[in-house]
Amino acid sequence: MEFFKKKWILAIIFVLAAGFVVVVFRYLESAAKASYEFVEAKKTDVKKTISVSGTIKPIESVDLAFEKTGKVAAISVQVGDEVKAGQQLAILDQTDYSDQVSQAMASLQIAQAGLLQAEATLKKEKKKRTELENTHQSKYTVDVQRAQIKSAQAAVDIEQAKIAKARADLKYYQDQHEKITLLSPIDGMVTAKNIEVGETAGPTATAISVISENNFRVEADISQVNISEVEAGEKAKISLDSCPVDETIESQVVSVDPAETRENGNSVYRADLEIGKISDCAKPGSSANVEIVTQERKNVLAVPSASLIKRDNRYFVLVQDGERGLKEKEVKVGIQGSSGMAEIISGIEEGEKVVSFSK
Repeated sequence: MEFFKKKWILAIIFVLAAGFVVVVFRYLESAAKASYEFVEAKKTDVKKTISVSGTIKPIESVDLAFEKTGKVAAISVQVGDEVKAGQQLAILDQTDYSDQVSQAMASLQIAQAGLLQAEATLKKEKKKRTELENTHQSKYTVDVQRAQIKSAQAAVDIEQAKIAKARADLKYYQDQHEKITLLSPIDGMVTAKNIEVGETAGPTATAISVISENNFRVEADISQVNISEVEAGEKAKISLDSCPVDETIESQVVSVDPAETRENGNSVYRADLEIGKISDCAKPGSSANVEIVTQERKNVLAVPSASLIKRDNRYFVLVQDGERGLKEKEVKVGIQGSSGMAEIISGIEEGEKVVSFSK
């Protein structure tokens, strides 16, 4: 019985020794295939980024059409012109509308004059009644005068009604007149003009298009793989293909569409990044290269990602040991940055030298 116990103990020792040999062999085998150097664990900034492509879009873009149908009488702008909000861009023939406005204004003026006359008559009749009452005229005479006052008051009411109608008519025809005038609703630049003087234009077709000139955004496509890492508020750096290489724009993610869209057969999610006014070298529709910072740690302990040895979802590093040469330590890893550095949460101290492998 004692003999068998000893055999089991020897077997366990043999297995452990064999395992140790395998581990050492793997290290030696790895070392044989890879060169390495010692680097010092130090405090630095670690950030993880994703790179995507995008397109410059205006924050505001409007396609304008006339509300009424008619012949184009005048066009005040050309493609490329800068415009202000409220500026007239074009107008339809206004002969009929101008006549209607003029007639409505004339009717209003006539009604206003009629009201002045009716109010003067009412004032006169009221004064006459007062005189009759003060001179103690007969009740019949005073009653007749009161009837005259009621009649004069009715005339005033009629003229006031005429004024109200004339004002309503004038407002209506002025509104109709405004519908033949195309005004820019925003400050911006004219990007399209689809009408010519003499042509018929109306509500069914865009006449002029305007985009905001000083406020742009980048519309970027995020893949399904990366979308879970992108949130509104994250910082980004943008470079434009049409601008110098060293010219970049600091930005941030403003919004991410919750629903996917199809782009060249692939599922992508749209993210908007505001960039404000852009350089003269960039135009709406230009391509943009976007680098979004999805995670960032400031002044944290870090080592090269090439120093990490992963086994069974655990991470280890080889540190320089004065007595034994190398010593393995388990470390807890935070984010692994896009620049090749990995955040170390625990396991080693600042200043320790670790092996960094390079294949």
